[in-house]
Amino acid sequence: MWKIGAGLFLFMGMLWDIRKREVPMVYLLIGTIGAVAIQIWQRPQLWYECLLGVIIGILFCLLSKVTKEQIGYGDSWMILNLGICFGAWKLLVILALGFGVCSLITVVGVLRKKLRRKERIPFYPFLMIGVAGVMLWEGDGYGR
Repeated sequence: MWKIGAGLFLFMGMLWDIRKREVPMVYLLIGTIGAVAIQIWQRPQLWYECLLGVIIGILFCLLSKVTKEQIGYGDSWMILNLGICFGAWKLLVILALGFGVCSLITVVGVLRKKLRRKERIPFYPFLMIGVAGVMLWEGDGYGR
């Protein structure tokens, strides 16, 4: 059940990201508190999987800083939240799906001259695709 809640939370962030090209910090903080609460009460992931997911999220936050937000802070923070909820291995699948679909859409957009090479696109929709892929891969959205 918590996965559906996480998916809805990400969906709301996706709408914000598409419309405003930014996600409020308060929203992300609420997501972190919710992710930690899920981990404490539901224990959907082993502690070390969760810790590795947090480390991946922190690496993305550092990458945002180093690249001067080529990957936005909001995207990185949501990756951190997903790492807390889903653990490292599922997070890696989410990221692989998200970056893969993002790359495909971007290449097609550039080739069709709908996108410029340096144009910024919201990444939350691609994170949403990754989360949906993980949920479909696991079967139901309710289980572990």
